[in-house]
Amino acid sequence: TQPNIKALRGGSPDDAEDMYTGQGSPDGSDQQPPPQQQGLSVLTVLSALARTAQEHPRETGYVIAAGTAGYAAYKVRRRYRAGWPFPLQTSSPLVTLLRPRTPYMKQNYFPKVLKADFNGREAITRDLDDPPPGFKVIKERIKVGVGKEDYEMAVRAMRAWRMIDSVEWLSAHSSKDARAKDSESLAIVARTAAGYVVGPWRLSYAQEGAMPEKKGRSAGLRSVVGLSTLSGNCFEGEVRFSVEWLQEEDDRDSEGAVWFEAFSVVRRARGASFVAAPLFYKLHQ
Repeated sequence: TQPNIKALRGGSPDDAEDMYTGQGSPDGSDQQPPPQQQGLSVLTVLSALARTAQEHPRETGYVIAAGTAGYAAYKVRRRYRAGWPFPLQTSSPLVTLLRPRTPYMKQNYFPKVLKADFNGREAITRDLDDPPPGFKVIKERIKVGVGKEDYEMAVRAMRAWRMIDSVEWLSAHSSKDARAKDSESLAIVARTAAGYVVGPWRLSYAQEGAMPEKKGRSAGLRSVVGLSTLSGNCFEGEVRFSVEWLQEEDDRDSEGAVWFEAFSVVRRARGASFVAAPLFYKLHQ
């Protein structure tokens, strides 16, 4: 046995038993548990940070400022990627730093516009040729094609508001993108020096049918859409767009000319800022 071997080497059996007592039992199990390692607790970490901040206040301020700036830049980047236009004024009219995109208009703008009422509607009648005092009238008419195919193409473009998108500093967003159940609303975005100004409009009527014969003109086809201003717009009134396919009496052999007409009767809304005046005339041009 081990005690006898150690006794032959100059020791006693009692020394061998002391060896078992100090290092472990003969069956291999420890009699004394190993010392436990102490981990870092939350309180320890906070105490260390507090001591570091107290010992190095300037460096701590730099770290906090850098972290805050980094987090703010991260949030700005996320919002920019999501199409957030960074509103400068959330009350009507909406003014944004960047051009509003369709997702933002669909989620944040049209839910409010769909509940808006008409402004100045009581002063406007369907007879736009005889507007009430104070309203500015502008009428523009241009030939855009010849024949039935051009007429149908012009009508589709008008119903998709392409005449607004064709202006460099204007763009249009329709509530159809938001799957509105009510009548279609339209947001016309104008680029200005102060940002992008969004004006709410609503489709007040849409008509299509034959045109009666007149002196010097045979019967033709006409498609008309009317937009009326809503509360929160810088303007009050109505804009009418129309596409006409006409056959002139003195030119029976032709396929008929296609005309596009824009007719507006509007004024600056009551309570609107005088800053809207330059935009008013620019919008008409």
